[in-house]
Amino acid sequence: MDTDRWKHIQSLFLDLLEVEEGQRDEWLRDACAGDRDLERAVLKMSRGHRDDSQLRIEGRLLKAQRAGDGDLAGQRLGAYLVQREIGRGGMGTVYLAERVDAYQQRVAIKVLSPGLRNPELDERFRRERQILAGLTHPHIANILDGGVTTDGRPFLVLPYVDGLPITQYAEDRGLDLRQRLGLFQTVCDAVHHAHGRLIVHRDLKPSNILVSDGGDVKLLDFGIAKLLTAPVSEPDPTASADVREPVRSAGSAGATGATQGLRLLTPEHAAPEQVQGQAVTTATDVWALGVLLYQLLTGAKPFPAADKTREELEEAICRRDPIPPSAAAPAAWAKRLRGDLDAVALRALAKDPDRRYQSAEQLADEVRRHLVSEPVRARSGTPAYRTALFLRRHAWQTAAVGVFIMSLLAFAAQSTLQSKALQRERDAARLDRDTAEQVTQVLVDLFETTNPIHRPGSGAMTVEELLDEHSDRVIAGLDGEGVVQAKMRHILGTVHRAHSRFDRSRELLQGALEQQVELAGWDDRATLEILHDLGSLEVTSGDRDVGLDTLRRALDLRRKALGEDDPSIPVSLEAVANALPPASPERSQLLDEALEKRRHLEPEPGLGTADVLNNLGLARLAEGRLKEALALFEQSGELVEKLLGEDHPFAVVIMANISVTLTNLNRFEEAQELDRDLVERSRAIYGPESAAVAKALNNLGTTLAAGRRWPEAEEALGQSLALHRQLFDLGHVETQNTFRNLAYVIEFQGRFDEARALLEELGPDGGATPRDAALIEIQIEGLRLRSEGARVALPRLQSLAARLEATEPPLDTIVLAIHESLLGLAYLETGQFEDAEATYRGLSTSFEGHYPPPHPLWAKAECGIAAALAGRGLNDDAHRRFEACIEPFAGWGWANPQTVELYRRLAESAATAAR
Repeated sequence: MDTDRWKHIQSLFLDLLEVEEGQRDEWLRDACAGDRDLERAVLKMSRGHRDDSQLRIEGRLLKAQRAGDGDLAGQRLGAYLVQREIGRGGMGTVYLAERVDAYQQRVAIKVLSPGLRNPELDERFRRERQILAGLTHPHIANILDGGVTTDGRPFLVLPYVDGLPITQYAEDRGLDLRQRLGLFQTVCDAVHHAHGRLIVHRDLKPSNILVSDGGDVKLLDFGIAKLLTAPVSEPDPTASADVREPVRSAGSAGATGATQGLRLLTPEHAAPEQVQGQAVTTATDVWALGVLLYQLLTGAKPFPAADKTREELEEAICRRDPIPPSAAAPAAWAKRLRGDLDAVALRALAKDPDRRYQSAEQLADEVRRHLVSEPVRARSGTPAYRTALFLRRHAWQTAAVGVFIMSLLAFAAQSTLQSKALQRERDAARLDRDTAEQVTQVLVDLFETTNPIHRPGSGAMTVEELLDEHSDRVIAGLDGEGVVQAKMRHILGTVHRAHSRFDRSRELLQGALEQQVELAGWDDRATLEILHDLGSLEVTSGDRDVGLDTLRRALDLRRKALGEDDPSIPVSLEAVANALPPASPERSQLLDEALEKRRHLEPEPGLGTADVLNNLGLARLAEGRLKEALALFEQSGELVEKLLGEDHPFAVVIMANISVTLTNLNRFEEAQELDRDLVERSRAIYGPESAAVAKALNNLGTTLAAGRRWPEAEEALGQSLALHRQLFDLGHVETQNTFRNLAYVIEFQGRFDEARALLEELGPDGGATPRDAALIEIQIEGLRLRSEGARVALPRLQSLAARLEATEPPLDTIVLAIHESLLGLAYLETGQFEDAEATYRGLSTSFEGHYPPPHPLWAKAECGIAAALAGRGLNDDAHRRFEACIEPFAGWGWANPQTVELYRRLAESAATAAR
């Protein structure tokens, strides 16, 4: 049917509404002038309405929309000058306006159409203003103001959102599947916020969800939203006089009544209960979110209205299942939608509200589960499905779980080396087969314990809960199967470590080592793998010295048992090197040896070579050999881009290392340009509202700060913090890191109280770890030193020193050094020069071997010593030290400008006195 004919049918239908019911047939025959097809089409449209009163009401709405409300352009409404019409909705017209009083602001003004004036609609419009006033969410357009026009029509003022409907934005920008799902999760979050305030939108559709050029999502138009609760003393304005709608959440028992009044909705997006005039709950919005998800995945609607009467459309919505998204999507996407996303979309579109997701939050979490390869609840899932997702998910989560999966996949090949007693050729094939089958069966049995069919409620178990509940059972069930039991202890120990369960990991790995040594001795490959993993665990989460000794022992045993050309040797060399202090000469020697062996083992340089080059670059960076570091990072980056592509996360990490190196070389503009590229690349790879973008913005902010571009640094870090707040809670380590960086930038601009207030948002115990808590407290005390003076701050810094020294596990050198430098500064400012000198000399000793000249941290300690010597009148010695350290310290972007100024004054005084 062409557009003109459809408009003609609609026009006749609207005119028919004004004719008395008994005269309609005759009027329609005359109006159609013998065109029987036209007459049938108009009759079919009118029969799609359930009663004449509803027909008249909806006709008034349509006629009001068609007739318009008179152009308000050029008129003034309160403090706002109307500019032009920008849209029409079911209840009114939306205008672009400009605030013209003391403030300047572009806004959208929604005015009730004149043809809709009656007490019910006035009340509905007033209630929309009340609803919006109660919503405060970054992705909901909140109300700014309200009033009435000169002819008595209510209006409300909203922020003007310059954006595109979400589906059009996705198409125009060519968003990939992950980016579309990211936008969808943002919408779900906004809807969940409204539901938490007992508000149902009831008209979620792309035109009510706009996305700005910068990717910011805004949910609009609560014009037909409904409060789920109504005061006992006041009737629900959308209910009939005789029926009250009970309060209930999605998934509860059915309502005892239904809303019989005005039904303002968009049929293609309406849920079955809406088109049937039944109770509306949060499940109604879940349906509309399902329709939106379907459109984002396929570019089509699950229930298109084209060429359908309302009656036919309602029949489809209430009784026919849509085709799966994978069957409706373009062929290039079909495979990616088949399975999880088909199941998620169709569950959201279940006819029965109780069979849909119980909340928008649950739907968003289902999308998240798919994105991180966790089993989705919409699929019952066979053990093979859950096992495959488990392995895929954790292969990408951490390197440790990657080791677990690789160990499992390579298990058959490795098991022949597990025991001298079991290495006889005639038994090797049988052992490979039997052991691999046993390990696989153990894992399948483990995942089967989460089958909700056999154990209701267990399907939502996290990996951590699964490990807690079943690790001991799995081990005990393998009594008598020594080889398999030792292997499972090793695997489970590695997984516990990946989930930061270090004590349990240590217990399992030690048990595996003891068992494997008893089975196969100390020169067995599997034994040495367990020993290596134990050493790595101690280095990262236990006693670093014990870990280093263990890794050295594993390296020595591997050299002896497996030979210098075994692929495990460069792995051990890198592990020992990375456990040493950053600037240790031995670290560089070991990495040089590892690189030589990698090149021998890889005729064509591979990822192993790229990894060593990157680690060598980090070692050179720590040593202050910046040009060498840059060359190594560039070589590593070229290899990774060749093997994995420039958008791979490893490539992004290396680019960030290059940026850090350029910053240390004072090549600030190049570093800033690279970091800006990393921000855009992260947006393209992960979506505009992702953790990767938040981190890239943080890195850009720190690079700008290093170049002393404080306002720009503050802007980038502010954007990063806003994203971190949106994605994580305040206790997340990346959120806290951004808080601290932003506070430093604000402090360096002299706004001490503002910086301190920002940090105090984290609370007195706000650190994600004891180390983070210490860093935050030290930074706050440093701000007190700046704003309140040294005499007030010194006692607090002395008290804090005692507490930091007593922290268990002990804090690392950098944390203590940051505090010591503040304590030394307080001693300087109070004239206690001997105490200051002793403090800074202790700081210098801590840095010895880690940060050699001209590293900025070395320069920081040396300048402190020089300042103390100048205070004691030892100007010759002070002058010599300042000559060596003042420029490396002053040129460091993260040197506090106030401290730099103090040291420059003292250096000049010492130089003058020394002459």
